[in-house]
Amino acid sequence: MRRVQRLLLSAGLAGLATVGFVLVVGASADALMVLLFAGFWIGLHAFLGFVRLSQRLDRAAGLKLLSSSEYERLTDLTEGEGCDSRRGDR
Repeated sequence: MRRVQRLLLSAGLAGLATVGFVLVVGASADALMVLLFAGFWIGLHAFLGFVRLSQRLDRAAGLKLLSSSEYERLTDLTEGEGCDSRRGDR
């Protein structure tokens, strides 16, 4: 039930944003404008869903983000030991 409420709220906000854009810009409110904004909002929701899923998976796996200096140190370590994972002659 809560998911349906969130979906309706999101659809309402998307509709209000579309109407607001049409009024501010003075565009014609036709089916192409609705289709354009529907694609935009679906893409935005897909991106935010991906970010939430990625964060949840990172928390579940216990991963941490590396700083650039930590990453460089790790890549220098592997190159110095001769175990370059990018080599194709294995």
